[in-house]
Amino acid sequence: RLYLKNIKMLEKVLAGKNTIVKQTLIKEMQEAGEKLLFEKAQVVRDQLARFDYVTQSQNVLVDSYLTNPNLAEDRRRDELNQLFEILKTKVHLEKIPLHIECYDCSHLSGSFATASLVTFINGEKEQRLYRHYRIRSKKRGDDVSYLKEVFDRRFANPKMKIPDLIVVDGGKGQIGAAKFALLQTKTRVPVIGLAKREEEIVIPYDQEGFITLKIGRDTPPLNLLIRMRDEAHRF
Repeated sequence: RLYLKNIKMLEKVLAGKNTIVKQTLIKEMQEAGEKLLFEKAQVVRDQLARFDYVTQSQNVLVDSYLTNPNLAEDRRRDELNQLFEILKTKVHLEKIPLHIECYDCSHLSGSFATASLVTFINGEKEQRLYRHYRIRSKKRGDDVSYLKEVFDRRFANPKMKIPDLIVVDGGKGQIGAAKFALLQTKTRVPVIGLAKREEEIVIPYDQEGFITLKIGRDTPPLNLLIRMRDEAHRF
């Protein structure tokens, strides 16, 4: 049934009936919420967000690329420059973060824990530097333990360059775990989190505090962070 439902939705999208598809998803999300099926409502909400993203109007036309063949590179540079301006005084970035690593830990009810590491160089994916880790820790659902193990294994590899910035998927809990884990490995790299619900940037401020930044949707630096986070999910 789910397969046939997805096929019918896809047919409507291809027929240009995006408004109908969006209204259907909104109705499905509202009905799930009314029935207290919050997990289902959250899944549909995420589907709706992705649908909005892939169907949004594009501002960049073919003519723009013909006028400026380096448009893609210029956009990546702009993303990095704006990210640097936002973060430089808050996480003590000393230079534009050309080498960024993004981490995502996941598990099934505390079991089968894994982690992904994706690397972006100059704002672009560098797949030869991707890594996938099977977590060996027996502690169930312990983000600190998971990140500590991943960072230990990653930074013990002398062939891998130290990044300019680390991004962790998650909010205060995950970024607190990441900061603690990095301190234990004695690695000095600025670290931030990206909290999915509101797409907020979470920054460790002092020993126990955090700063959360909302920099607006569809802005160059947030687009970069979302692109990295989604790639970590995919990988």
